Amino acid sequence: MTAHADGSPLLSPRLRALRRALAHGDTHTLPAFWARIHAKGAPLIEPLPRARDHHLVTFLWRGDPATTRNVAIVDGPGGDTAANTMRLLPGSDLWYRSYRLRDDLRCKYRLAPNDPLIPEDQVTDWATRAATWQPDPLNPHTFTIPPDPENPADSGSIFSLLELPAAPPQPYLAPRPGIPTGHVETLRLTFPAFDCAPPIHGRDNNPSAPAMHGREPHPRRIWLYTPPGYTTHPAEPYGLLLLLDGQSILGAMPTPTILDNLLADGRIPPLVALLIENPGDTRLQELLCSPTFTDYLADTLLPEFRAHCPITADPVRIIIAGQSAGGLAAAFAALHRPDTFGAVLSQSGSYWWRPEGDPAHQWLARQYVTAPRLPIRFYLDVGLLETHPTPGHGPTQLAANRHLRDTLRAKDYPLTYAEFNGGHDYLAWRRTLADGLIALTTR
Repeated sequence: MTAHADGSPLLSPRLRALRRALAHGDTHTLPAFWARIHAKGAPLIEPLPRARDHHLVTFLWRGDPATTRNVAIVDGPGGDTAANTMRLLPGSDLWYRSYRLRDDLRCKYRLAPNDPLIPEDQVTDWATRAATWQPDPLNPHTFTIPPDPENPADSGSIFSLLELPAAPPQPYLAPRPGIPTGHVETLRLTFPAFDCAPPIHGRDNNPSAPAMHGREPHPRRIWLYTPPGYTTHPAEPYGLLLLLDGQSILGAMPTPTILDNLLADGRIPPLVALLIENPGDTRLQELLCSPTFTDYLADTLLPEFRAHCPITADPVRIIIAGQSAGGLAAAFAALHRPDTFGAVLSQSGSYWWRPEGDPAHQWLARQYVTAPRLPIRFYLDVGLLETHPTPGHGPTQLAANRHLRDTLRAKDYPLTYAEFNGGHDYLAWRRTLADGLIALTTR
């Protein structure tokens, strides 16, 4: 997905014609071009005659050259923001950058005029780094993550949306009138504090792993989803979906709607879902392979719910799911507590991670190599655009997920693996969550 600079063979035909007109002193073509863009929207998408499964996509910005030093593309198809800046079309106020992109791309992006152009692996102050990031004013299509109504500091996020003609359908995201719907209840629990202190060789070989050290407990929300027709006396206990970072229910990922639609189509059996909030101030302590957090889920949280809700204790029918660090935590939980978690649904898991002081990345994959094969099934997915630098010069998210895939296959684990043409965000995960649930509930 290489960007093409001014004058390259893959420069937009529309911009090439505009450049010729400007070079010949035409003063009418540029206003007419902007009028069409304002009417039809950006980015500019043009066919590539010699590549039927690709399009040429050109991002645009209108900015006075006297006050605009640069325009960077954030997220989008090109990787690190600092390396993805637009060019100014000579004799105009038009900034552009073109990409040759596969037709099944769906991604979000923002634009950053006068960006400081600091490489992402060198950023220390993200608030300052992101000060100029904004949706594309020429693109009417957006992806919005609304603010958390209980967090005054959360103002939500608005991104611009790019969908090419062959972007996969998303049949389970929108509520459907007339179908049975489940019930969602918001509960409030106080969790203890947890350390990120993974055992070196599994659960029983690290008796000195630090515990909670008396830190203050952390209140958080748990959303309990019960399926249509839920009863406290089913013929057999309900299967369970335990979703980490459950705050995504607030808008980034409509999990209850996805479950309702999958059930209506007969793609999954009725499930109870627990969506656990992992607050930002403690999230990494809980999700970076913490045995104390995992044990709390297995030994305290699930038994408490099981006392009041007919959910299964069979690990085969318990799916633990998460995205990014949550995907890492899900795969660790199954390794650490296979007596509880028998199915892992990981979306863009952060498998490049290593504990502090460990000399090598991809710690969790090494644990799966040395551990005996366990009765665990996996669904893993990751985006083809997840090629950004990771902390400590680790492998990219894409490379680390491929490595874990290969590790699990070599150990003969049941595995469904998928790569989507998109980035590290809920815009992709909200679609592929359904794929993972179908894969892990099909017997």
